[in-house]
Amino acid sequence: MRFAKWQVFGESNPDLARCQLLQKILRSTYPTQPEKIITNSIGMDLVLIPKGTFTMGSPPSEEDSEVDERQHEVTLSQDYYLGRHEVTQAQYEKVMGTIRGFL
Repeated sequence: MRFAKWQVFGESNPDLARCQLLQKILRSTYPTQPEKIITNSIGMDLVLIPKGTFTMGSPPSEEDSEVDERQHEVTLSQDYYLGRHEVTQAQYEKVMGTIRGFL
């Protein structure tokens, strides 16, 4: 049975796992730059992700890699901020004005 990468990481939330994976990739791409962190109006820590180019995907030698995971170059044309931690229920409610329901 093939598991999604976020399942392999032991995460129950694929969006969180993707963000954590992106942070890890970008940290390895920009290892010499200090982390620039800001805090927004509702207390969320945001980390600056600088523009630049990096290689994303699985190397051909990785066992069980799929065609859609091939390595390719990605260019970020603008700096942006990414949440340092997952969004809490309280933060979601402050921004969205409602409580997100779960099944």
